[in-house]
Amino acid sequence: MEAVVQQATTVTYDGEMSAAGLFHGHGRAVYASGVVCDGDWRDGVLEGRAAVVFPDGVQYDGDMSGNSMEGSGVYRWPGATYQGEVRAGKRHGRGAMSFDDSPAVYEGDWADGMRHGRGVLYFNAERTAFYEGEWERDVKQGWGVIVYPSGNAYEGEWVADQKCGAGTMWWHTSGQVYRGMWERGVPNGLGEHVWEQDVTPGSSRGTCLMHNRYLGSFVDGRREGEGALLYSTGARYEGTWAADRKEGEGVYVFEDGTVFCGSFISDRPDLKTGSFRYGSGGGGGGGGGGGGGGDKDSTGTMAGDKETGAGGAAVHGAADAAVNGGAAGFGPRVASLQLYIDDLLGSEGPTAAAAAAAARAVLNLLAGANSELRALYDRYWWAALSHGRSC
Repeated sequence: MEAVVQQATTVTYDGEMSAAGLFHGHGRAVYASGVVCDGDWRDGVLEGRAAVVFPDGVQYDGDMSGNSMEGSGVYRWPGATYQGEVRAGKRHGRGAMSFDDSPAVYEGDWADGMRHGRGVLYFNAERTAFYEGEWERDVKQGWGVIVYPSGNAYEGEWVADQKCGAGTMWWHTSGQVYRGMWERGVPNGLGEHVWEQDVTPGSSRGTCLMHNRYLGSFVDGRREGEGALLYSTGARYEGTWAADRKEGEGVYVFEDGTVFCGSFISDRPDLKTGSFRYGSGGGGGGGGGGGGGGDKDSTGTMAGDKETGAGGAAVHGAADAAVNGGAAGFGPRVASLQLYIDDLLGSEGPTAAAAAAAARAVLNLLAGANSELRALYDRYWWAALSHGRSC
């Protein structure tokens, strides 16, 4: 992209000369190749400041040494401008590059004409969308942060312009976050996916923001392998997954404490091989495969994000909230976290079973809202994931 002044036949020269007949001092030379040099000369070569215009329209205005762009200066190409340090005619050191037909601007390190080191690439004129981090030979490589025009953001490792390694993605537009391992721009490996569910209390005093959480293995952005899904309602599933669906051996615990332990096929329990264990609040949990809308109403699937080209255009792959493609799932029976306090209000006073059910509901609420309890659960779950799990 850069151009270098070559020794060539001089057509005309207008300027100062040395006693030996060499260009020396200030002068303007026009070469047979079409290159025009106007600047400081010493013993026949450009040395100091000069303006150079090439036949293809490239212009340089800055420091020269031995007929080469060396030091700092401004390069202008048709449609682009670079201002900063140069070495051997190439962008090298600190510098900024902008484009005439795009708001994109890069400010940072360069090496041999390429972005290399640390730098910031702004995607819009307001500079609210950008990538800031490490570069290697013109691609994102190492640790970096990208903020998209939508406000969604990623912070973590990059390889060859793609998210790869450990990183965190925030989808502010849909209230989701993923923390974990990435490969080829999408979640791959162990990670945690959290997404919000608004729950409006009956008192209408406000909105309680609850979270669904999945901890486990991902393959190409989908839940695959061992994982635990903790619903905002207090229900949870621990077991194996395939293509975002419960598949294989697993345990599902309902809000009322009812437990199903057995095999799952296409997100539903295999009632022929599995068994229910009812909670002390009654046998209402054994409905044979969940009610409600299943996962498709309460879980999210992630898609990768990509940034296209040096022009700064960014394309955000939004999270898809419909996981199961409309198929019936096996999930929470209720839309919000339940407290079974009514069981305590009988005319004869609370029974032992009702008290146990209410206490369990309160514990479920605390487990879903208390960060210390969640952290304790996470530690036990990751340990179980490493050493195997049983019903």
